[in-house]
Formats: sequence, C-alpha cells, structure tokens
Amino acid sequence: MLGFEETCWQSIREWLIAVGTVGAVLVALFWEPIRARWKRPKLDLSFDASSPDAITVNVDYPAAGPSKYAPSHWLRLNVSNRPRRRSAHEVRVLVTSVHRLGPDGTAVERLPLDTVALIWSNLKKASDVTEIPPGVDRRVDVANLIWATNQLPRDGATGCEAELQVIPEPSARRNRLAAGRYRLDLALSARDVDARRFSLLLKADGVWQSDAAAIGTHFTLEGLKSES
Repeated sequence: MLGFEETCWQSIREWLIAVGTVGAVLVALFWEPIRARWKRPKLDLSFDASSPDAITVNVDYPAAGPSKYAPSHWLRLNVSNRPRRRSAHEVRVLVTSVHRLGPDGTAVERLPLDTVALIWSNLKKASDVTEIPPGVDRRVDVANLIWATNQLPRDGATGCEAELQVIPEPSARRNRLAAGRYRLDLALSARDVDARRFSLLLKADGVWQSDAAAIGTHFTLEGLKSES
C-alpha cells in the first residue's frame, strides 16, 4: 500500500497533468485566432508633397513636333503595411465620392462618378490591385495635370484640368476635373481586412507651370485624414 504522503504527491501530479492538458487545449483554441488577428495587415495612407508622392517626369509629346518632350505632373499617395504583419493581398484604394467645394470649403456639388479604383504606380499594365509585404510601401496614382490643346502651354497659362487616375475609366471624361478644389472620399481595402475610410482635398487651380517646384502651389493634395 502506498503511504499517505506518496498518495498525496501522486494526486498532485495527476492534477497538474490535467491542468496542463486543459491549458494546452485552451491555448490551441484561443491563441492561434488571437495571433492571427494580431498579425493581420495594418495599412495606412500618407502624402508628402516634398517626396516622390508629387513627381514631375518628362514624357514624349509628338503633337508638339518630333523629339519633343513635355513635363508631366503627378500626385500620388503612399500606401504602407506595418512591419511584422502578414502581407496584404488584393489591396485597393477606392474613390467612393468626389465633391466640388465652394470658397468656404463646403461641398456644393457631388460629381456623377461611381465608386472606382485608383491605379497603382509603376506597373507595366494598369491595375487596381496589388500585394504589399510587411514593412513595405507602394504608391498609387491619384491625378495628373493635363491641358486641352495640342500645343504645349506656356508657364502661367490657364485652362488645365486634373485627370483622376481610375479604373474603369468613366465615360464622357467624368474623371477630368476643371479648375477648383475637390474633396475625395477614399476607402483603403484588402482581403480579410476591414476597409479604412479617408478623405483629402485635391487643389487644381488650372494654372500651368513647367517647373516641378513651382507647380506645387497650383496642383497638390492637402488635408489627408482618416475617417475610421
């Protein structure tokens, strides 16, 4: 027969084993879902006018003659995924609405533009989706500045338009914005991630400047903020 002390220790060991088994089951049931949720992609939007978010490149312009080049001004948003998270798949930046603003900054008109997606920068083929690994950022095109004639505009000329870079391209050139200030409502989405809402102001007063440093006062993005 076992002594009383040995019987107690055996009971304690059996109790500890049972507790450990239950603990392992609880960890298996709850830790992995918690870990998976913590590792989900964390996406954010930013804009810095002094960075390549605002860029000017020289492009071929055959309408002005052979071997002619023209500066092309672009505004882009930076999309980042937080380090030590999973890769974000099927990332999209959607334009959910566009409002023209009055002098006091209030919306005076909602443009007839359905929800469309912005185009990712620097891809061989225009696409509205991409993958962003952890700790990596990518840029998405918002708008470029265009002029209505085949002649290169002189510095200070007016009549330029901001062309939203969206897929699918709307009919009747509804993605071309005349001079003014506009509020863009955006949704940043990815697979298995709740969409985040943002808004920003697009300023395009219609004035052309060929110099990259000078165009920023006439064509820029302002007031990017998260709504969710």
